[in-house]
Amino acid sequence: MAKKTPAHPPFCGDPGATSANCHSLAGATALAAKIRLAWRRIGVTIETSIVNVSHARGEVTYVVRMPNLVNGLPGRRVVLPA
Repeated sequence: MAKKTPAHPPFCGDPGATSANCHSLAGATALAAKIRLAWRRIGVTIETSIVNVSHARGEVTYVVRMPNLVNGLPGRRVVLPA
């Protein structure tokens, strides 16, 4: 029987399993690269962007956004007739 390709890469939900630090731009950039690589390994190219979020207490957090994911999965591609 043929192996089914997963719909998404296997991500680890354990926060201790990753060394991502979203309190620095370098950490958020590294996390974005890991996310892109995980998707690329199953044949999907995604976009990532890093957004600086300032808090009222003066703290800064960086958020990795993936605009072409819908509910955590790649959106369907629409092929228009020629």
